[in-house]
Amino acid sequence: MAKPFRDEAEIYTYILNAKSSILSLASTVEHQLELIIASHFSITDKDYDLFCKMLYPNSIGLTFGIKIGLYEILLKSEEPKYLVQNPDFIKSIRRIKELRNHFAHAMNQPKKALKNFVGKKHFELDYLVEGRMLTRQFTIDDIKNRYDELNNIVNELQEFNIRDEKRKKVKITKIKLKKP
Repeated sequence: MAKPFRDEAEIYTYILNAKSSILSLASTVEHQLELIIASHFSITDKDYDLFCKMLYPNSIGLTFGIKIGLYEILLKSEEPKYLVQNPDFIKSIRRIKELRNHFAHAMNQPKKALKNFVGKKHFELDYLVEGRMLTRQFTIDDIKNRYDELNNIVNELQEFNIRDEKRKKVKITKIKLKKP
């Protein structure tokens, strides 16, 4: 059970640590999705930019959301049973993307605003979405749960990549065996 914040310095430090941890792990998730997609299609590092430009010729390239969508297609194709057993996995990744966006686009809270959260177990972040300033409340437990969720996603993506590499080796072996 989380303890209430004691003072502004503790709140400020907590927000900075939460922000850096969440952004770092969310970046890891996004990078793993990129590696899975590239690896699945046997795309080398030098060909990856070309691959992205061919799929998305605009300047945006493969956004986090697009990578999630491509990964979902891979999961449906390669491991449909996984999605049946873990129906919320893709939703979980999308929640993490949303959380990452909240923290990535958050404005620094003025010190005087932090006083409002002393003795409480939550804080608020102001962030930009499509040119609008929004505020969202986060509890200490929310942050811990999302951090745990991020770690689980990282582990699951690593496991998928290992299984995908094994599938590719089996396919290559079958192709080699068919040659006269």
